[in-house]
Amino acid sequence: MWWSQNFADFGALQSDLSIFTSDAKAGNAGAVGADCSELTVVTQALQKWQTVPPAPDKSVSIPFDAGLADYAKGVSDCTQGTDNLRNCPSMISRASTEFNRGSSEMDKAIRQVKALTGSIGVAA
Repeated sequence: MWWSQNFADFGALQSDLSIFTSDAKAGNAGAVGADCSELTVVTQALQKWQTVPPAPDKSVSIPFDAGLADYAKGVSDCTQGTDNLRNCPSMISRASTEFNRGSSEMDKAIRQVKALTGSIGVAA
């Protein structure tokens, strides 16, 4: 139930991360800046999951919270790397690493939701 109520936000995040990756690989600084702004909005939407309602089990909330923390760090570095019309590839690279770490943690949370419920509660 918890997961299915919030699945749309997670799907939006995955889509935005994919776009960010494509734009970063292409070296499109302007698009990466816009991607960072969108990732900020989606990450903030996901942060509400931490409390309203909280994850149903610590085995889900621990990797989920770690993933959100990594996404937040990535958003911050992404924003700093594209702020004020500057393009700082090292900050964008660091953001990408943090986004990947966040996704790895979210994968752990998803696997745990599946282990606890037998599914993620949404149609594939």
